[in-house]
Amino acid sequence: MKKIWQKIKVLFKKRPTKFIALGVVLAILLVIMALSKQSGQELTRTLLPQLKLQKKVDISQFGIDIAKVNVWAPIIPQVDGYDKEVYLKAIENGVAQFKDTKNPDELGNLFIFGHSKYYHDKPGDYKEIFKDLNQLKAKDEFNIYYKGEKIVYAVAESKKVDQYDWSILDPTADDPKDKTITLMTCWPPGTTDARWVVFATQK
Repeated sequence: MKKIWQKIKVLFKKRPTKFIALGVVLAILLVIMALSKQSGQELTRTLLPQLKLQKKVDISQFGIDIAKVNVWAPIIPQVDGYDKEVYLKAIENGVAQFKDTKNPDELGNLFIFGHSKYYHDKPGDYKEIFKDLNQLKAKDEFNIYYKGEKIVYAVAESKKVDQYDWSILDPTADDPKDKTITLMTCWPPGTTDARWVVFATQK
């Protein structure tokens, strides 16, 4: 080792410029490696929740699949939307059906709600499940699974409404023969100032 170090010192005296250049290159490479490692860690933190959802939990008995906005989630049935403690617990495990709204095989409106953004330190893998709900436009299609069957819905309207607009629970109450669905989330993500709703009908 001592002999090698002596040879390096001799070479450095003969060609100092090349050694300095080599040192700069090595330093740049070390910086790039460090940044790549950090970027990889950030990417892992960003993608990990999504990867968990991509394991495709079974939603065949009651669930929602919206390919356009990467939504795949169980629907927790008959959740009391007026009881904050109850519904926050329920949507740790998916999205929720508002209590007393209709099932997909019944006439009337099915009302589904979920998070657009929620505290990262809280439990659950669905804290941002509806964050892209505003990207759904008229005629877009998505699926509800119920009791082993796939039911297709086509979007009729996608819009922001006041947080106290309860008409969204059944937008077509005057039509007793329809089969519709309302999807709702707090809007903008991370606030409760308003709500984003998507209204759709069975095909």
